[in-house]
Amino acid sequence: MQFEDDFETDKGWTVVDSPDLTDGTWERGSPFGGGSRGDPPTDFDGSGQCYVTGNRGGSDVDDGTTYLISPVIDLAGSDAIIHYGRWFSTNQSSTRDDVLLVEVSNNDGQDWEVARIVGPKGRETRGGWITDGFRVGDFVVPSDQVRVRLVASDLQAPSVVEAGLDAFVVQRFVCEGD
Repeated sequence: MQFEDDFETDKGWTVVDSPDLTDGTWERGSPFGGGSRGDPPTDFDGSGQCYVTGNRGGSDVDDGTTYLISPVIDLAGSDAIIHYGRWFSTNQSSTRDDVLLVEVSNNDGQDWEVARIVGPKGRETRGGWITDGFRVGDFVVPSDQVRVRLVASDLQAPSVVEAGLDAFVVQRFVCEGD
């Protein structure tokens, strides 16, 4: 493993919110809401903690965007598969604005490429932990400055948007020539 995080300790993730966000910032902790408004009732891997948006009763992402940014991951000279458990729920299946984006950067977050768009329709918008992942090299050239960012937005009123991240694992591999 190159990097593994079950979120039981702080390993350097950063949260940044858009100025218009009124509620629902990413928070590390044990899920609080019990699943009553689209929020996860438990963490994904059973360790006890994860990152969730608006981790208190009646709270969800409102009127803006919240960003959860990984620490720098050194993938110089190799590639990697990133695996994680993710949660996404919205009660608006028609809007393309209330989605969860998973993005990757190879220049310390100066530029981002979308690796996953979760939503706006289907099973993935009704909550529930889902195992997901991607190969870094499919989106950016791996470097010593790779970061992953989850973007949860509520840009269409009135909607309830909840997101979560847990069991984040980076499996580095080196492709050898013939």
